[in-house]
Amino acid sequence: HGRRGCWRLDGDSSSKTAAVQAPATAPTMTPLKPEDRAAANRGDPIAQYDLGKRYETGNGVLQDYVYAHMWLNLSAVSQSSIRGMAAQARDQIQQKMTAVQIADAQRLARDWKPMK
Repeated sequence: HGRRGCWRLDGDSSSKTAAVQAPATAPTMTPLKPEDRAAANRGDPIAQYDLGKRYETGNGVLQDYVYAHMWLNLSAVSQSSIRGMAAQARDQIQQKMTAVQIADAQRLARDWKPMK
């Protein structure tokens, strides 16, 4: 959708190299429930934190650091007790991102409006 920095887990199908094997201790993938996304969209800081962590790891969603940063940033600026943990997680992800990705994430967070 025109946004730079989308991280995909499915790899390049044109590659002639062997597929990377998942480690024996791969994280459990838990499907994202619609009600969890809805809670994040309504402004629930804990749901926003959880969704940000999912985007960071690709758990139940396509891995995307831009969206991870956006959701964690929204949680970090809340008045919730989780804001410190969200800010720390956001800052850690930011170390893995380009300046363009960070700017995109900040713009998305700035433009975000809670849904009713």
